Amino acid sequence: MTLTRTGRRAGVLGSLVAASALLTGCLSAGGGDTDAEGEVRLTYWDHSGNADESDTLRQILAEFEEQHEGVTVEFLSLPSDSALQKINTAISSDSTPDVSSISGSFLSPFVSQGALLDLEDYFAESSLRDELDPELVESVRGDAPDGVLHSLPFTGTSSILWYRSDWFAEAGIDAIPTWDGFFQTVAQLTDKSQGRYGFTIRGGEGSVFPLLQYAFAYTGIEDFFVDGEATVDDPAMVEAVQRYVDLYDVSTPTADLNNGYAPMVGQFDAGDIAIVQHNLGSLANHEEALPGAFAATTFPPSATGRNVVLSDPLQQYVVYEGTDHPDEAWELVEYLLSPEVNSRVNEMKSQLPTNVEARDDEWIGSIQALSAARDLQSSDDLAVVSPPLYLPEYSSIIRSDMEPVFQQVLAGQVAVADFLGQLAEKLEQAEAGFRSR
Repeated sequence: MTLTRTGRRAGVLGSLVAASALLTGCLSAGGGDTDAEGEVRLTYWDHSGNADESDTLRQILAEFEEQHEGVTVEFLSLPSDSALQKINTAISSDSTPDVSSISGSFLSPFVSQGALLDLEDYFAESSLRDELDPELVESVRGDAPDGVLHSLPFTGTSSILWYRSDWFAEAGIDAIPTWDGFFQTVAQLTDKSQGRYGFTIRGGEGSVFPLLQYAFAYTGIEDFFVDGEATVDDPAMVEAVQRYVDLYDVSTPTADLNNGYAPMVGQFDAGDIAIVQHNLGSLANHEEALPGAFAATTFPPSATGRNVVLSDPLQQYVVYEGTDHPDEAWELVEYLLSPEVNSRVNEMKSQLPTNVEARDDEWIGSIQALSAARDLQSSDDLAVVSPPLYLPEYSSIIRSDMEPVFQQVLAGQVAVADFLGQLAEKLEQAEAGFRSR
C-alpha cells in the first residue's frame, strides 16, 4: 500500500510550528487532578455520543483503572452533533479533558489553537510504533497543519458499495469487476415501474465528499494537488463525474437531489435500491433491515488498474496540552490502542482496527464487509489519497460552498466542468494561503 501526501513542504511546516508557538502559546492545565493521597484522576471524553457504546467504553476504562493502581478515569459522552462546539468551548476556557476521541475533521483547528500535546516522542518509544497501520499513522500526522503527530487513529474505514445480493442472484450478476460493469449493472437493475432503482446519489447534505471518493477511485488519480494545482478538475475527473451525474433521475430516485445520509441509506434498507455507496458505518442498519439480502464490495480498480481510495476522516485519540498528567494520559491512549482493546472498540463499531495485530481476529473474518475492506487495505496495489484536512478552509469549501452547487449540477443548471473548476479554484486558493503561511 502506498500513501499519497501532497502540498506540504518541510520549510512551510517548520515556519508553521514556530508561528504556532508564538501566536498561541500553551493552554494552562485543565485536565485531570491529583488528590491528597497522590491518586491521579484523568478525564476522558467520547465524541461519538453513542449510548450503546458508552457502556462498553466505561467497562474498558474500569479495566484500565484496575491495571493502573492509583489512576481513576472520569468518562463523559458528548452528543455527536455538538462535540466540536463543546471541545472548542473547553479549549477557550482552559478546561479540556486529559484525553478524548475526535473526528479527523477536528484535528486541524485544535492543532491551530495549540490545544493538543505533541505525541512524537511518546509514540517513538512505544510498542504501538510497530503495531499501528503505518499508512494511517502517517495520514493523521500529515492532516495536522504543523505536520506533527498530535493524534493516533483508532478505527479505519473506507467508502464501499453495498448491494442487494438477492437482486444480483436473481439477475445472474456475480460481481462488479469494473466501472463499466458497475454502470451496466445499475442500468440493468433499474425498473421504475416497480419502484426499483439501480443506484442512489447523495445530492443533499454531505454530497461532495463521497462524489470525490468515487471520482478518485474511477480515475486512478493519486494526488489531490500537483505543484499547488488541484486535480479535481482534471479532464478525467470531469468525465468520471459526468458519468455519475448522468445516472440521476434515470437510474436513481428523483428525491436524491435533496437526500443526505439518512434518507439515502433508508431507501436502500427499504428495498428500493440495488447499490448504495457508503462506508462501514451503515453496516448495522443493513443487518437490521436486510438480513441475508445484502453484501459489500470495494470499488472496482481505476482506469489505471490501481485501487485508489480517498480516505474518510479517521476517528482518533488525542491528549490535550492542558493535562496535568501527560504520562498517565499517554498510558491511557496506549491502552486503548492495544490489540485486544482496539479490537473490542472496533467490534463494537463494526469498523476495522488500526492495530494490525487485531485484524486477524475471528470476528472480522465473520463479517463479509470488514473482510473485504481488510483485504483491500492490505493490498500491494492500493494507493490512499488523503483529503487536505490540514487546510482550515477545507470543510467549509466542501460543504458550505460546493454542496449547493452540486445540487445545481444534478438539476441541470450548472455544467460538471464548471462545478469542478469552481471547486479546484477554491482549493487552490486555500492551498496557496497555507503555503504562504
